[in-house]
Amino acid sequence: MRAEVQRANILVFRPSGHLETEFVELFKQVVDEGMKHGAPHVFWDGETMTGYDSEFRQRIGQYCVSVKNRVSSMNVYTPNPFVAMGAAVVNVWLGGFFNISKTREDFERVLAAVR
Repeated sequence: MRAEVQRANILVFRPSGHLETEFVELFKQVVDEGMKHGAPHVFWDGETMTGYDSEFRQRIGQYCVSVKNRVSSMNVYTPNPFVAMGAAVVNVWLGGFFNISKTREDFERVLAAVR
């Protein structure tokens, strides 16, 4: 997984392949650091993600719920139906807080709008 801090308030994660539970710690570390500077916009570009451990989805979902009120937005894109289903499940926990983009163009448009 690659994490980019494009500005102090824009965090972009670009995971690839199958994500194991350990990747949650990297996500938490980067978001926690970003929150020290305000309420960041979090972007998850899952274009090359193929899947994840079940515990990964549970732990990242729990973390997203815990920081929901301290981030400006959470934005997700993935063309993979399995990964999209997991994002939809987490979004239910979040009360619809995720902005889930169905196309690369929509995701890039949202990212450009916060830049």
